[in-house]
Amino acid sequence: TGLNPTSGVAVPFEPLSGQYMHALEDLALKPLGIDTWWTDWQQGGYAGMCTNDDMNPTFITNHVRMTDSIRRGQTVRDSILARWGGSGSHRYPVGFSGDVSELSWECFAFQPYFSITAANVAYGTISHDLVGPADDHELHVRWMQFGAYSGIMRIHDRGMSAGSCWDDCPNVYIWRLPTDYFNPIRNAMIAREALLPYIYTENRNAYDTGVPLTYPMYYDYPTLADAYLLDGTGTWPQYMFGPNIMVAPVTVTKDENSGLATQNIWVPPGVWWDDIYGQLLTVTAANGQRIAQPYDLTEIPIFFKAGCVVPRLSNPTKLAAGSQNFQDLDMYIYPGGSSGTYTIYDDDGNTYAYVSGATNATSQTTMSYSRPSASSITVNIGAPTNSFIDTRSARVLIVASQPISTVTVNGVSVPYSIAAQPGQSSFRYDGPSVTAIITIASMSANTALQIDVTLVAPQNDDNLAGLKGYGYRAPLAKHTLDNFRTTPYSTTVGPGMLKQSGARGTYLSYLADPSSTTGLALFQNLIGDNYTQLINNAVTEINSDPSPAPAGPTMTALVQLWSPSRQDMLLCGSSACLSDNSDYDYIVFGIEGYQPLTGSSAPYAAELYDYWNQDTTDNWADVMTTAPSDYTMGEFENGYIVSSNVPSSGSPYTNMTCLSVWANPTTGDHFTFASPASLAYAMNNGYQKLESCIGYALVQGPVAAMNPNRPRGLKANSLKARAEEAAAELEGGDKEAIAWAEGVMRAARHKKNQVQQQAKPKKVVGGPRTKNVRDWTAAGYATSLLSSMLPQSNVRKN
Repeated sequence: TGLNPTSGVAVPFEPLSGQYMHALEDLALKPLGIDTWWTDWQQGGYAGMCTNDDMNPTFITNHVRMTDSIRRGQTVRDSILARWGGSGSHRYPVGFSGDVSELSWECFAFQPYFSITAANVAYGTISHDLVGPADDHELHVRWMQFGAYSGIMRIHDRGMSAGSCWDDCPNVYIWRLPTDYFNPIRNAMIAREALLPYIYTENRNAYDTGVPLTYPMYYDYPTLADAYLLDGTGTWPQYMFGPNIMVAPVTVTKDENSGLATQNIWVPPGVWWDDIYGQLLTVTAANGQRIAQPYDLTEIPIFFKAGCVVPRLSNPTKLAAGSQNFQDLDMYIYPGGSSGTYTIYDDDGNTYAYVSGATNATSQTTMSYSRPSASSITVNIGAPTNSFIDTRSARVLIVASQPISTVTVNGVSVPYSIAAQPGQSSFRYDGPSVTAIITIASMSANTALQIDVTLVAPQNDDNLAGLKGYGYRAPLAKHTLDNFRTTPYSTTVGPGMLKQSGARGTYLSYLADPSSTTGLALFQNLIGDNYTQLINNAVTEINSDPSPAPAGPTMTALVQLWSPSRQDMLLCGSSACLSDNSDYDYIVFGIEGYQPLTGSSAPYAAELYDYWNQDTTDNWADVMTTAPSDYTMGEFENGYIVSSNVPSSGSPYTNMTCLSVWANPTTGDHFTFASPASLAYAMNNGYQKLESCIGYALVQGPVAAMNPNRPRGLKANSLKARAEEAAAELEGGDKEAIAWAEGVMRAARHKKNQVQQQAKPKKVVGGPRTKNVRDWTAAGYATSLLSSMLPQSNVRKN
């Protein structure tokens, strides 16, 4: 009979009643037109007469909502996001592990263990809140990189259901992160999207076998003790990502000196392709091998079974690629095998037709290869058993390979091209990744392909060992030093071993032209050359560069920085200040004014200090020589201003403006400024005047501040709109000064060595304020990055 809606009587929740649940779904919820429900019911419970075991509201609601369309006789697949309801919950994906308890490395390190052991109850579609604190971008990157190689990748905000962060944690959007943190996350997300054919196929295999996409090492190596090393601390976090890929996400912070994070990894017996270091790792020990390897923030430790085939999307950034049938595919062939095969699964992606087993409901495409000789490869890409598409294109990528001499596709010769030509079949060579690439233009999807490849020389995996890793890390080391303008021999004539190292990969690309006998001979000489010596020479050069340092810009501007996560303004008057505070995201009002050109020797110069309060996460820029209560002096020098004692008549300065200090009693932030824009912000945001005039800033930047020898090209891509507007009102030199400040901060962010940013880089009470720390940091990072590639220092030990 129902209840009268106008009575205001609540309808009791009765999950044990099929009539009630179906009425809830069909009458109350279905008209809302929602495709996927997030059932955020806490696990278990006694509501509705449930007994909190196998009969609980979580399991029942998951079951009902995942089978609604089947019950209604519809064909479209249901999907939910829900918590664990007990054994059998794997039938109702996607899983949600609950709110993270805290935003820390320890909490993050537990998630691989949680995900992988969920396979033991067939729950391969468990997902976590992929997060990261606003003041530790490194942790954010590593969390997202793990998510990219999880069963389900699901990004979440920083809100939690309880505790200090339950409702007011700042949301940090990936696209708003500093560039050097945004790019690794973006690359990880693209890498996952590219693997969609592999991921979808392995999820079909999970449907057939019960073994999910991600599973523990002991599934494949049950008799080996070290296969059970995985635990909740993240010390040995590796796991299988399908049958061909082993992933060991970095779960530790980087080293303070090297800038690299050293991850422990257990490698099972057999032959594995180390994709980061670019070499085959042969493990003969019966129990496998334990290794510890350093990784850059941009790197994810990934190992492929030797000789395996892994399919990818050719264009993973294509809009809505995940909802379309596989049309443009890459076939990756990894070294170390004489043959390999992989069969890609596809279906309509939307209905339950695949359950019927009908031949026209699904499609399989087999990719295979064999090596008839050391100088030849035969590749076959079969026609789909049931095509959902009319045309398709393909690429074959032979990783760590000799260059190609000739290619035929179904007997038709394919030309060489230094770069891929749109709409045309061709082959080329990518030197940095030492990969031979064959592009096959679009053709009928029902056409089977046989690709016959002849190499310019017999394949020798030993000769090519390490070149892929070297081809990535050498340019990265040079790029870092370029950012700091400290690349050896960048301004003088000299051997330039680092520059040679960085260019080696690109050089190989050009030498791989099969029509150039001279180029190919030089190619063989270069890959046969001992690149270890080149790295050693580059490292020596980095640490003992005899060339004079280039004339760098004089820091004359007083730049206002802002950290949203700390609600903290910071006035910077030195490059060291910018570098030490590179985690500050914005230059808000551009330049507050300028310093006297000659610094400490200028008439009436007063040193500007930075004081730090750990408890309130507040920077306070002032001329006082004694730290305020609860504050400590920063370790960097922060430039100079004109003293407040400058005489009103006879002053050597003609155009000055007062620097005042305001404070916000709510946030505890101290705000030192001189510009009208900053004054308006302070008055409109609860700040109160604390000191009327601690000294003066020059209104006009000295002409000499615009050094004609200043290196160009530092302008940040992410120069903020407010900084642009402020600069537009000033002279051209002011805009360049803002660009320089942004450039210094970006460079410092890029490879800044600091332990986890709990709140702020270290501050030393009255301690030395070392100059040029950023130069040493860049050199130390570049040295570590290159040295880790050397056989004698690569810590591949038991």
